[in-house]
Amino acid sequence: AGNAITFGASDAGSGRTAQAGIYTRTDGTFGSEMHLSTTDSYGAGSKTGIKISNLGVVSVPRGYVSQSLVPAFNAYNTVNAMTTMTGIFPHNAVRYNIGGHFSTTSYAFTAPVAGIYHFDFHTIYYGNGTNAQIHFMKNSVSVEGTNGHFSNNQGLVWHTFNLNTTLALAVGDAVAVHVAGMGGMTYLHGGVWNEFSGFLVG
Repeated sequence: AGNAITFGASDAGSGRTAQAGIYTRTDGTFGSEMHLSTTDSYGAGSKTGIKISNLGVVSVPRGYVSQSLVPAFNAYNTVNAMTTMTGIFPHNAVRYNIGGHFSTTSYAFTAPVAGIYHFDFHTIYYGNGTNAQIHFMKNSVSVEGTNGHFSNNQGLVWHTFNLNTTLALAVGDAVAVHVAGMGGMTYLHGGVWNEFSGFLVG
């Protein structure tokens, strides 16, 4: 008694009294549902933990989905100031890396599941920024709409640079930040001035 998961199917109460099972709905709507329930007291009855509707919608009415199942990361570069750089922005450390899908050697996030993902990039730079460009890359191809360009009239002062995008990714798609050129910039910043982050939206 207690700490048990039992399995069974029932049509009583449109199936909602089943401990766990697949059943035909009795409320006049075609289709089937799945309810997974647990209990620590058989006398008190079961409580539904997960519901999957006949449309495939998953809900967790009594709890939440563990963060360990939702890929998310926040990466940065450990060097405070980088004077020359072209290619993938070298985010070589992480503040967190849930699921371990960001690589500090390839500097890219690899999608473990298909879905919609959101990404953000932040840094600061110093200099004119003539013909300098930073953008997101997906599988080594520039992501259209994410190109950030620095004009040549900003002057030798500090500037903040941000990018964000939402992408539909398949399993194995890799996303990174690419520096196409620094132009007249003196340097880009890592450390507390820098982050590359992302997470699965759904």
